[in-house]
Amino acid sequence: MRAAAKSRVRPRGRAGTALIAAALLAATAALTAPPSTALPVSTDGLVVTSAAIEVQSVAAPASWVSTTTVYEGSPTRLVMAVEAPEAGVVHTTVTLPGRTSAVADASTSVSAGASTVTVPLDLSYGAWLAGSVQNTADHLDVDVSFTRTPPAAPASTATPSATPSATPSTTSSPTPSASTSPDPEPTPSALALPRPVRVTVTGTSGADRRSLRRAIRSLPPGITVFAVIRASTRPDDDCPTRRQLARMVADAAASTGRTVRLRTGSPVARGCARLEISYLEQQRTRVAVRTSTTSFDVPIVMAPRPLIMIHGMWSSASVWSTYTQSGNRLVTRNSQWLGYAVNTMDTGSALLPYASVNTIAQNAALAWDYIQGRMAALNAHEVDVLAHSLGGVITRRMLHDATNGQAAQDAIRSVVLLGTPNGGSSCSTAWQVPANSELTYAAMDSFNMLYPGYPGAFTTSLYSDHFGSTCFDANAGDLFVPAWSTQAQAVDVVTRISPGIQHANMTSDNRLFTDYVLPTLAQPSAPVSSGPTARLTNPAASSTILFEDTATGASLSITRTVTIESGRSLVASVVADSGATGTLTYPSGSGTASVALTAIGDYPVFEAELSYATLGGTGGTPVTVSVTIDATTTAASPEWRWSLVSRR
Repeated sequence: MRAAAKSRVRPRGRAGTALIAAALLAATAALTAPPSTALPVSTDGLVVTSAAIEVQSVAAPASWVSTTTVYEGSPTRLVMAVEAPEAGVVHTTVTLPGRTSAVADASTSVSAGASTVTVPLDLSYGAWLAGSVQNTADHLDVDVSFTRTPPAAPASTATPSATPSATPSTTSSPTPSASTSPDPEPTPSALALPRPVRVTVTGTSGADRRSLRRAIRSLPPGITVFAVIRASTRPDDDCPTRRQLARMVADAAASTGRTVRLRTGSPVARGCARLEISYLEQQRTRVAVRTSTTSFDVPIVMAPRPLIMIHGMWSSASVWSTYTQSGNRLVTRNSQWLGYAVNTMDTGSALLPYASVNTIAQNAALAWDYIQGRMAALNAHEVDVLAHSLGGVITRRMLHDATNGQAAQDAIRSVVLLGTPNGGSSCSTAWQVPANSELTYAAMDSFNMLYPGYPGAFTTSLYSDHFGSTCFDANAGDLFVPAWSTQAQAVDVVTRISPGIQHANMTSDNRLFTDYVLPTLAQPSAPVSSGPTARLTNPAASSTILFEDTATGASLSITRTVTIESGRSLVASVVADSGATGTLTYPSGSGTASVALTAIGDYPVFEAELSYATLGGTGGTPVTVSVTIDATTTAASPEWRWSLVSRR
């Protein structure tokens, strides 16, 4: 709970103005309250008997759930039970450590007796994830002030020219006689105000500003408020200047909606000044206004939106272990940041490549059911989605679903795509297995016409173009998805990963998380889009296919003559149903040399690359050589696809 070493807001006044000066407790109670105040607490009449944080129920939106853990993006409110001695106004200001502005500032009218005061809260966490502010907030600071409703002035029987009676009669009101003529306004030269000083402010801190606003709000309607700047003589003052105090008065008037007239009192020496607030009634009837304030704290745990991770083809929830295992990379950024990997989908397995699998639509329905279950269990109203490869296409289908699409759009705040084949992948043609039958170029063209874009979610597409060819598609990509395909649907932000990273490593690479995923998810609110990216079609090839073909048999042996230009390299690629071992042989000196075909990720793709210089090229002149691919496999009925590509 906030604590101040020294109050710079001091009530003062004559004994005859005690009722009016009571309003000044609002300026001091919040600053002098003990570090932790147990409920109930009293504000000189008003008693706050209980206070709790409530979050709207995900399962039953018409109801609210009492909690201390609040996930960002969830509708939240503070509910207080109060006992009022009489009718009045309860003003509640709520602050959250780590936030520079109040998360609630509301006024509620209450009647005498028991009442419930409900205050909506505006909570955010983004700066904490980004690292600019540490998430150490474990409570809300609540300041409550109570202003009794002024009694109505008694009907006056005096004539317009009547003056106040020096000795009230036995039938007169205990308050001074009323007059229909207003008090004259003080002139600048008079400086002595017609009513006692209510509050003195000698600083410009946030606490002083809040106390000034609270004091102005406590005054009844129908009055003129005066602010007088005088020279300060107290040795412990922070010496604000006249200009600083004048600006603070203008800000307070704007925020409270009250008219405040500024006057200058005694000359201000050496820049030290103090501010005095008083008021002028429009009628002669005196109105006693009593305001008092108390402060207390309410425990809270601020938590980021849960992160839902959706895996790709021939994969499972286990690929996200660095996001979900004990001590994972999410909790190292924020102890309350939770990650959940969808484990209900069937996207196939490389061990059983020809087994039947779910369709994209079926997996989208299963993923949405999983998300709903997580949200209900946590009572979180929004989630972020991190989707890899096919998982991004599944997410898109979820957002377009005829039955649940709108609910998904409301729940998913942002989507981060890792190497998603929005335009398809040539690997789907190379492998031709059930798991990727919907990811061919032709299939995705049809899909994109039916389900364009990622509606309702701020979407960022991260892609790599580190490799010069993609499964016999002569376009740069991440080995399995060409860069142009990741941008084949309109999204909000397209970001190139540099240095590049291969497709299968995207779910586990820490640099990718730290440099790209985290900054995207850490934004307090989704940035304003400059417009969706244009849909891209297959651009000019960055690599050139020299040879490609298919073969069958237990082994593969092909020899071809290739020409490689300066600045380019030769890449040999082999795809085998169940894996392979092999070499790429090339001329070296008076003989030959070989390099091994190396497996790429968890997929049955094997590659070897030779530079222009390794092949004997010099002086920028193209080099022409004969190379041989030898490979073997243990499969009973092996099928091969192979290629030789000239890569930039």
